[in-house]
Amino acid sequence: MKRLRPISSRARRGFTLIECSLTMVILGVAVAAMLQLLAAGTQSNIASNELTTAINLANNIREASSKLAFTDPTNPTSPNTQAGGTPSSFNDIWDLKGSFSPPLDCSLAQISLYSQWKQTVAVETVSPNQLTATRPSDPTVATARITVKVYHNGQYVYQMSWIVCAPDAG
Repeated sequence: MKRLRPISSRARRGFTLIECSLTMVILGVAVAAMLQLLAAGTQSNIASNELTTAINLANNIREASSKLAFTDPTNPTSPNTQAGGTPSSFNDIWDLKGSFSPPLDCSLAQISLYSQWKQTVAVETVSPNQLTATRPSDPTVATARITVKVYHNGQYVYQMSWIVCAPDAG
């Protein structure tokens, strides 16, 4: 006759249901955390790409404005000399006022691949002694502030402002 060993001394041959369940919970939490991390990284990349594009579009206007005269060579006392011209015909910073969609590059040509983007440009006269004080548009005053706001799909993304001085302002 064969002797039976006591149950406590029998060798274990697998995992219990509790151990398996606990392992599955731990793995499930880890996978969920990884998915959230990937989603957050993707959203961060999208936002940074959008911001980088907006900064470059604002810099395009800044670069273009540096190539333009402060006042219109043919009518230096009038801020409204654009007269419906195309951006390529702009000859002074006051012509930049307006909205551009698709946006403009630094040579004032439209960037047709960016049709969901818009640049809004404001040119305002500021007091030479108090740069935060806006005055009525007057190109005979030697200082102006150019502000570019960039939108993507109608949502505000970025704004940049800078001061421009007439070359003979001393």
